[in-house]
Amino acid sequence: MKNKQHIYPFTAIVGQEKMKLALILNIINPTLSGVLIRGEKGTAKSTAVRALADILPEIEVFENDPFNLSPDEEFDGYLECMRAVGQEEISQAGRPATVKRKVRVVELPVGATEDRVVGTLDLEHALKTGEKQIEPGILAAAHRGILYVDEVNLLDDHVVDILLDSAAMGVNTIEREGVSFSHPARFILVGTMNPEEGELRPQLLDRFGLCVLIEGIRDPEARVAIMEQRTGFDADPVGFCREWGCEGHADEKMIRVENLSKSYRGIHALKGVNFHVPEGELFAYLGPNGAGKTTTIRILTGLTRRSAGNAWLNGFNIEKEGLAAKREFGMVMQSINLDQELTTFENLDIHGRIFHMAARERRKKIDELLSYVDLIDRRNDLVKQLSGGMKRRLTIARALVHSPRILFLDEPTVGLDPQIRRRIWGLIKRIQHTGTTIFLTTHYIEEAEFLADRVAFLDEGRVVATDTPAELMAQTGAWAIDRINDDKIETVCFKTRHDAGVFIAGQKGSYTLRRVNLEDSFLTLTGKRVQC
Repeated sequence: MKNKQHIYPFTAIVGQEKMKLALILNIINPTLSGVLIRGEKGTAKSTAVRALADILPEIEVFENDPFNLSPDEEFDGYLECMRAVGQEEISQAGRPATVKRKVRVVELPVGATEDRVVGTLDLEHALKTGEKQIEPGILAAAHRGILYVDEVNLLDDHVVDILLDSAAMGVNTIEREGVSFSHPARFILVGTMNPEEGELRPQLLDRFGLCVLIEGIRDPEARVAIMEQRTGFDADPVGFCREWGCEGHADEKMIRVENLSKSYRGIHALKGVNFHVPEGELFAYLGPNGAGKTTTIRILTGLTRRSAGNAWLNGFNIEKEGLAAKREFGMVMQSINLDQELTTFENLDIHGRIFHMAARERRKKIDELLSYVDLIDRRNDLVKQLSGGMKRRLTIARALVHSPRILFLDEPTVGLDPQIRRRIWGLIKRIQHTGTTIFLTTHYIEEAEFLADRVAFLDEGRVVATDTPAELMAQTGAWAIDRINDDKIETVCFKTRHDAGVFIAGQKGSYTLRRVNLEDSFLTLTGKRVQC
């Protein structure tokens, strides 16, 4: 399965303070007209640009807008631009849906032609119909983003003039035989060059707002630190980014829930629930049947409306931006809801069609996922011929077809025997290691203890505790004694084994001494057992 691309954290870049400062100054004040970075290969020029873009606040744009225009400030321009690209029906349909996304880094190839950079205008169409029709270029894609030009000193002189003029004026004009069309093109211009490219042309030196000369790190210890950090990032990008305080998202929360409440005819299923889940984390939502676990998932996935509060998935509000939020997640329901009369391939193919994936892309992704969940040899088998464990693995594969950032798992191993459950656990951990954020509901205590980075205890619609499994158990104690008291099992927890031994010395009857588990923590906080 294709791994999610992770960006090396800006805060982890060793040295090159002048370059980082110049980039930050241009972000703060785009009127500086860009920065030219001169330095040898391996000095983190492109890494710094992408890392900085990754931590910038997301911008709001119209869906499927090639010009990246601002919905609040450039709506009239959006209508004009949509007419110019032949999307007349969009311009007449009222205000379209908007989405939020990260600031883009658009690369300009050294061999790019003027038409590729500026865009093209269909002169024949303009003469016949009196209407302008264009094909947007690189400058349209770079609007409100960063335009990165490597080896800028090798660009054609005319292309350089176009770039610098657009960077200074914030407008790009497509012109042919006296017919022209203009659109906004405000971007941060970052040009880089290596010493072997020769002397810098005067037209570049005069027009860039800032010019920075950087050198490679010479200190042996610093170079070792760079190599160690890079190795650490390649081995575990999610953990590395978390360690350096960069989750790859400006909000740093892939799932955010605030004061979420739900009532059914006077019965309060959720009572002001609050939690957040960073990117790449496996978050377990633990509680007994009826605690509100499934209700929470149904609200987050758009199947049930909230009564109060709010929630966001990767920055998208689940109600105001419902469609965008739904694209961010895959869902595995507690019950098996596959089409039993279709093959494994056909079940996944339908899901890909729903998300408008192209046929070739679907086939490639489906075969990739079937191999990933060890079902490629059952590709053409009917689902009704599969075992329960195979069907569960297939539902997980189906949820991943459209490459979601978030995976919701609602009791994914319920009803499976212990051996199959553990195989599913291994699959879930493999998925998390690709960078996917996983929200797991379960009442199997050992499942949460084994899988989760953090756990939230839910009881009667309220979150009563949130922490790592190790910390929750440490707060409860280290040793537990189970004893039969009045035909009931009573559990007593102790900080040390010595304390437990002292307690045992004064007891009669049968008892069991064991290590504290996560269920003991839940029992201590709520007075209830999870499995009920």
